[in-house]
Amino acid sequence: MTMTSTTSTGKSVMATHARAASRYASDLLAQLEYASEAASPRDAVDAPSLVSKASLPPKSVLLSLPGDLAATLTDVEQDGELLALVQAGGCSELVSLALFVAKQRATPDSPWKDLIESLPSSVDSPIFWSDEERETLLRGSPVVGEAKQRRAALDAQWDALASGELPAWLTKDGFMAAMSVVLSHAVFLPSVGCFALLPIVGDLDKTGSESGAVIDYDVDSNMVTVTSSISLSAGDPVKVYDGRPNGELYMATGCVERANPSDFMTLTASLVQTDRLYTMKQEVAAAMGFEASVDFPIFEDRFTTQHLAFLRMSRLTDAAQMAKVSFENDVIISQENEYEILQLLMGDMREALQGYETGMEEDVKELQRTDLSRRERMAALLRLGEKRVLRGTMDGVRTRLAPIRGIPTKSGGMADPNADLIEIFEAVENIPKAPANLVKGLKAWWRGDDDPDWKKNQR
Repeated sequence: MTMTSTTSTGKSVMATHARAASRYASDLLAQLEYASEAASPRDAVDAPSLVSKASLPPKSVLLSLPGDLAATLTDVEQDGELLALVQAGGCSELVSLALFVAKQRATPDSPWKDLIESLPSSVDSPIFWSDEERETLLRGSPVVGEAKQRRAALDAQWDALASGELPAWLTKDGFMAAMSVVLSHAVFLPSVGCFALLPIVGDLDKTGSESGAVIDYDVDSNMVTVTSSISLSAGDPVKVYDGRPNGELYMATGCVERANPSDFMTLTASLVQTDRLYTMKQEVAAAMGFEASVDFPIFEDRFTTQHLAFLRMSRLTDAAQMAKVSFENDVIISQENEYEILQLLMGDMREALQGYETGMEEDVKELQRTDLSRRERMAALLRLGEKRVLRGTMDGVRTRLAPIRGIPTKSGGMADPNADLIEIFEAVENIPKAPANLVKGLKAWWRGDDDPDWKKNQR
């Protein structure tokens, strides 16, 4: 890999920030331009999108950056002081790049000055908020706990670094700010298997759609390229593909994508250790590559076959039915089993939604306000997206429950073809601590009493 930087090469490639910006506009941005005319994109409340200058076919190279403009772990290892810090602190690749950014910021004549100045000073990720701020804006979201854990890991990393003698340029605040930038702007280059910091690329919007552009490094030409996956018209925004769900995107970049096609949440499914069939079920799960407890993705518009299969298996009480479990096809084992797992899923979704401070309607109204701060707006978008996933899953559960629970009659009521099943699982539906009117409302919603079109959405 030739994406390294010596002092002479770095200085010859890097000029002053003004000259670099001019060169980026005239040479590197031959196919792209900023949609905003803001003089300093990194200081804008919302980073401006880069758009296509002209109509382009699929597989067009939209941006091509010399490899020498990229800072990688190789550049860290060529600096003796940084290498010693990395080794003493047992630092990962991304932490190593954060140390690199922190040092270059403190070096007035750094050959990487233009790259560093093209990056933001910090990124507003919930990882770096206080516990109180996370609870206030994100209560109920899994991001609260995950961000707290990641911050604790970074604090532990800092403690490991601080256990030795630190250079004067390295402070905890500076390290955390640099870490937020690296998490947001470092891009992974598949062909060489490493992360890199680059100018301009970090300004590109991210999308969970596979129609997004692709970033990679070409060894032969020593160029980092951004290549379109679809045809573009003049003025079309250029987004790079990033398959992470909004929760991960938010923690990394401080931003979420509206209607992210790759968005999902996770739900834990576990085998019951006191189950007399536990060993058998554990062996089947292991054969399929699963542990006894698995975090399965849940999507707004679909279930995963593996998730349903695992749940069905986990609730079986008859060993003879184990042969019916399929992780490849959506096979119902029995109506009793199916009813039970769907009720458990419904309960999990209901509990998750009740954990939020606000409802979906409130989030929608909040997003219509013009006085929201950027942090408040992104937090509301995250919460709304998560609730859509949960509500979508609930809708899917209700659709699957309909053939078991009952069928609509001409009178508009519900006839229960499996009344015996309803009686068997009556205890599952009761919520002793909930107000009676809430229970009544939930049951009416499950039956679809207030949704005359529910059958149209059956899957």
